[in-house]
Amino acid sequence: MGCKSSKKDTLAQMNQPSGKRTLDIAIVGDSGVGKSSLVNALTISPSCMYDFPLRQRTLQDECIDPQRRALLPPQDPGRKMHNKMLSNKKKFLAFVEFIKSLQKNVDIKSDPATYFNEVIKIYEKTFSDGGMKEAASEVKKELEELENTELHIAITGEVGSGKSTLINALRGLKAEDDGAAPVGVTETTLNPNAYSHPDYPKVKFWDLPGIGSPGFSPESYLKKVDFPRYDFFIIVGSTRSQEYHVKLAQEIQRMNKLFYFVRSKMDIDMSSAKRDYPKTFSEDKAIQTIRDECNKNLLNFKDSSHQSFLISSWDLAKYDFPRLVETLEKDLPSLKRIAFLFSLPNFSSEVIEKKKSALKSHIWKISLVSAGINAIPLPGLPLACDVALLCGSMVVFYKRFELDDGSLARLARLARKPVEELKAVMKSPQGKEITRDLVVKTIIHTLQCFLPVSSLASAGVSFATTYWMLLSFLDNLSEDAERVKKVLGLEECEAEHLRAKQNWHKT
Repeated sequence: MGCKSSKKDTLAQMNQPSGKRTLDIAIVGDSGVGKSSLVNALTISPSCMYDFPLRQRTLQDECIDPQRRALLPPQDPGRKMHNKMLSNKKKFLAFVEFIKSLQKNVDIKSDPATYFNEVIKIYEKTFSDGGMKEAASEVKKELEELENTELHIAITGEVGSGKSTLINALRGLKAEDDGAAPVGVTETTLNPNAYSHPDYPKVKFWDLPGIGSPGFSPESYLKKVDFPRYDFFIIVGSTRSQEYHVKLAQEIQRMNKLFYFVRSKMDIDMSSAKRDYPKTFSEDKAIQTIRDECNKNLLNFKDSSHQSFLISSWDLAKYDFPRLVETLEKDLPSLKRIAFLFSLPNFSSEVIEKKKSALKSHIWKISLVSAGINAIPLPGLPLACDVALLCGSMVVFYKRFELDDGSLARLARLARKPVEELKAVMKSPQGKEITRDLVVKTIIHTLQCFLPVSSLASAGVSFATTYWMLLSFLDNLSEDAERVKKVLGLEECEAEHLRAKQNWHKT
């Protein structure tokens, strides 16, 4: 291949930009090697694969200037649009990084004005020449993807191991509550039964039939329960790990799915040990003895990270349940990890803080969509926003923190306390009070803290105002969640959680 003319029947003319300036490229080679395809690639749709870009740079280096310019791909409208989209995406990613950096490095409470003004500045700089609606549409898809993320958790184990009790505990229910998984000492599950989370219906807990019956086969069992459906398996045992636990786990591992061993009923074990050895009983030693016993059967696994998690379904903050949560957070893909986190009961301040952090990372997305799609000007105010989206998002925040009416009633029932006692410590409006009028009033209050009402309207002001409003609302809700947790009497559980965490690091 070169920059000289050759036989006319092998010439391919490409890119004649203007005047008489031409570039003739000869394509030669054996029959059937793809000469015609290369001509088409050069003249119609230049490729970016393999060494094609290197070929183009080499030709540009060797040709004289007019010919070099002729080599440049044609700037058709589609390509210009594509380049513009790439440019907008780069600016948008830079905007995202700025928001994340600002959240980490600026103390919002001590210097809110600086935060507010910086957000407006970077917003208007990023979208000064367009691209905001495209970015908002992309972010809207991300929010919808999160909201539609499904998580299927399989709970299996031998008869009487406490599978159903664990499912109810994860859903914040007792066996007597409507919709709870039936609990009994005999097998109550003959087929896989799905139980949705009350506040996060996309998260489903599957109560699988008991394992360990005579002739138990992991292969046939997994086929019967529709193995591909589940994101991960929790294998529950209430005594020492049985051989069929390990066989099932090995088959699950062979099929590239996550699994976790759970030793349930630790509260019963500790009570029995204390009764049997009243003078020498040590809870730490008793726990370690059970842990060592459970881990013996895991030595056959090539992956040494597998271990047993000791739990009590009646007190999730004790023993190893918080460590199981941390493990799942590391193992699950991002969207499923967030879905699992949102479904958890608020059994510790750490869980509340994690929920707050996850919601905080999505607030800027909600604000961008509010300012960029379906934004309606608010009378007398220098901004336009999607009030319905903001209202709906705030209602969802209540559910994530278990502060909506349904969750509070469920928590009060579990703690045997009047629901009014829980609501009395909340400083945020009740969930049912989140209406369009309240949202508009909150926006006005937020705006007046930073700008005179007569300020000129801009999308940057709309974004910054709703962003700040949602941040403040989130802070208040997380504080309410802490106050409700205190009323529920979970301080002792919190202390147990911290003590257990210290023991994890020792072991």
